[in-house]
Amino acid sequence: LSLPLIIVARIAFGPELNWYNGLRSWLPVILLTISLLLLATETTRLDWPKWIQKITRKKLGNDSRLAGFFAATIFFLLAGLYGWAVFELPVDSPVGMPSPSLLLPSLAGLFGIANLLDIYATTSHLPPQRENWDLPPVKPLIAPCFWSAVAGASMGVLPGMTASQATVLVMGGRNVAAKVQGKEGYGMDWETRRLTELSDDELLEIAIAEAEGGHEGPQTKQDLEVIAILSAVNTAVTVMVLGFLYIIGRSRSGATLALKMMYPIETWNSTEPTADFIRLLAVCLAAGIMAMPIMKIVGKGMLRLHAAIPLQSMVMGVIIFVAALVWLSTGFVGIGVLIVGTILGMMPPRIGIRRSHGMGIILVPIMIYTFAQMADNFGFI
Repeated sequence: LSLPLIIVARIAFGPELNWYNGLRSWLPVILLTISLLLLATETTRLDWPKWIQKITRKKLGNDSRLAGFFAATIFFLLAGLYGWAVFELPVDSPVGMPSPSLLLPSLAGLFGIANLLDIYATTSHLPPQRENWDLPPVKPLIAPCFWSAVAGASMGVLPGMTASQATVLVMGGRNVAAKVQGKEGYGMDWETRRLTELSDDELLEIAIAEAEGGHEGPQTKQDLEVIAILSAVNTAVTVMVLGFLYIIGRSRSGATLALKMMYPIETWNSTEPTADFIRLLAVCLAAGIMAMPIMKIVGKGMLRLHAAIPLQSMVMGVIIFVAALVWLSTGFVGIGVLIVGTILGMMPPRIGIRRSHGMGIILVPIMIYTFAQMADNFGFI
């Protein structure tokens, strides 16, 4: 599905129409609009603080979606200020590694270590896993996967946008479309869908019963659909960021940035694509085709590995490995950034909001910089 979109992107952003130059002037507005839209899809309902209820004489009340929106917005801005401060810090590798960057410890703490610590503290072992499982029906996923590819392609040209945010938009649109048709809807809070009436032990019992009974509950089916849509978005983003690297010469992911640093990129200016782009695109397509059969084989092996190694030991081993990698690349400054990012990353599940709002760590600094460029009419910046 992404291949036709590459042709469309080449015509739109290539030398024929050259939309990218016009897009750059609107970039901060577009990023702000998408960020507000993502925050607006936060469906978590929270109680307003008592001091606010006292000031407003309890007019705002409890179980408010507006309170959830404000909580997500505050976390988004807090992550952005954290990113702004981190990117201004000087850093050196204690072992002389080239080009040290604090992006690794900040993102590892915000999205990686925080999640691993939650797993370590709340889960002592994995529930029984079934090696034989079926994929969800293909027909209901054709339209969502197509729009996932479109959303992923759109996000590919924008800095700071990821597959997670594209998936939230697709799931939100799918929910709105279902409600317009008079259906129940799928819910837009799939990422942190909480069964608040159930304890952890009850949730574990449900998972064990489903695994032993050989049937899938509605939550499991929805999770499989989300995984399928997220996979479609990731594939589209992978292909499109590679395309935009050769169309506009800009990297939009770590992999394309590494490619750009390894050798000069020959921009796709003529009718025929460059040989390097064709080779890399063929590798991406081959990887996508082979991923499913390989995943089924490797996945079963990973299930056996998880059964052989205690979960908490595995989690702690990963945490130690990441911390060691951070120290080797950025030293004790990176360790400090990792700790702060971890504390920040542990906030969303405790508040009840989506962790993807933490992408404000990249989006807010980009918007600050681009809005400053727009406001600088005299060229001081």
